[in-house]
Amino acid sequence: MQSLELNRAYFRDCVSKVLEEHCPQIGPRYAAGLIGYGSEVLGNDDGLSKRYGWGPRLLLFLAREDHETQAEKLLEILQQHIPTTFLGQPTRYTQDGPPHPTTDPTGNVGIAITTCERFTELYFGLSDTNVEANPPSSRDWLLMNEAGLLRLTSGEVFHDGVGKLTELREYFAYFPDDVWRHRLAYAWAALDSDITLIGTCAARGDLLSSRIATARTVERIIAIVFLLNRTYSPGYLKWLHRQFHKLPHLANDIGSALDRIMTHEDCATVSPLLYPVLDKMIEYQSEVVSVPIADYKCPRPLDDGFFEYWLGPVADSVRDTIQGELRDLRTTIGAADQWVTEQDLLMVPSQLTLLAPLYDCDAPFKVLFDRTRLEDRGI
Repeated sequence: MQSLELNRAYFRDCVSKVLEEHCPQIGPRYAAGLIGYGSEVLGNDDGLSKRYGWGPRLLLFLAREDHETQAEKLLEILQQHIPTTFLGQPTRYTQDGPPHPTTDPTGNVGIAITTCERFTELYFGLSDTNVEANPPSSRDWLLMNEAGLLRLTSGEVFHDGVGKLTELREYFAYFPDDVWRHRLAYAWAALDSDITLIGTCAARGDLLSSRIATARTVERIIAIVFLLNRTYSPGYLKWLHRQFHKLPHLANDIGSALDRIMTHEDCATVSPLLYPVLDKMIEYQSEVVSVPIADYKCPRPLDDGFFEYWLGPVADSVRDTIQGELRDLRTTIGAADQWVTEQDLLMVPSQLTLLAPLYDCDAPFKVLFDRTRLEDRGI
């Protein structure tokens, strides 16, 4: 049994009955589900998952006013009335260190009581959940962590007596169109930067650099495929393989080719393996983004002869379709989580938003180019 099935039954046959019998003051004014962290919310839990925190657990969402007055009392009631096992699984977790399942009744029930506001602020920095009246701007979206958005929208809601949680999950189901296109254009530009290094480094005999460039190239390709499927990518590398192969478009067509590229022994001959992969991606993109296929089968500026495609025009063709707030950005850098690689930082929205002023600056390449011109002039 996987966790979503277990916890669906746990809520239906246990938790909801305790709430109905012992918490009539709350009534139906709550939401319950299994969302947030963990392999369980993605349906990826297996035998290895049970080593850490796997078992009966869920989140209860209260209105802000109810949370202030009722949260502690509810937790005490649940702690008192939830049985120590459900369907043979311990319902308590150890209090010290990592939460391991236990039948000790003094352990914590695996039920977190929160609010929609606390959840969205924790995972991607949004404290005002009245999104219909005060929708986040496109710039706000650039500072939202994709992994946090996935944690809100994945998993399952077992009950929503008010509808607020369901509304938020629907609203944040995927990026707005201009944010999606901005991220996609940046992803192609970043791929264009890494992909040329494979052959260049191999020609010099710098095999370590070439293999790292190959791995980064494959990672960039996978990120683009997630974008073309309009599906949030997991921030945790452990689940990238499984989530990628769940995608309905392109993954089955190019997955085996990516495996061959990653295991190819001769770095100098990797590049030709990439051409059919890119052709399929660009052809599919022309359909879903409604852009003509750019002239990418041509030498790039300062061509070194090791890669025959130039992906800059592909990025530009997407960028030219952006409408709205992001069309006039002075910088072409992508959303923050596309170039910030420190996962600990990405999971702290209050620190991530400190990067917001970067979107009012010139593109880094322009700054570097202008500085080089000044240096050449001796200034």
